[in-house]
Amino acid sequence: MASKLKITPFARFFMIMIILAPLAYIGASYYNGEDGIENFKNLIGLGDKEKTETTTTIIPSDTKGEGEAVLELEDEVKYLERRIKELEQENRDLTNMLEEKEAEIESLKEGGGS
Repeated sequence: MASKLKITPFARFFMIMIILAPLAYIGASYYNGEDGIENFKNLIGLGDKEKTETTTTIIPSDTKGEGEAVLELEDEVKYLERRIKELEQENRDLTNMLEEKEAEIESLKEGGGS
């Protein structure tokens, strides 16, 4: 007679995670522009670490001249500095507005509470 082997829900979950976790890691590696399978092999100690490091190093501005890349970065820095100043001013304005509203609420509580 053959007896049925039952598996608990936790054991099912554990078996699925053994398959799902490595697949998720490989997928995330590919999403980040890396070789997911090679990264997984390196993680468990089977891969060639030097090969992965050289193949995944991609410079986005390698077709542009160095001067153009520097100019683009300087423009971006200027834009971000302007944006920071705008946001700081907006923050100050909102803080002042909040203080005025709180003072108005306090005056209404004191004067209109009778």
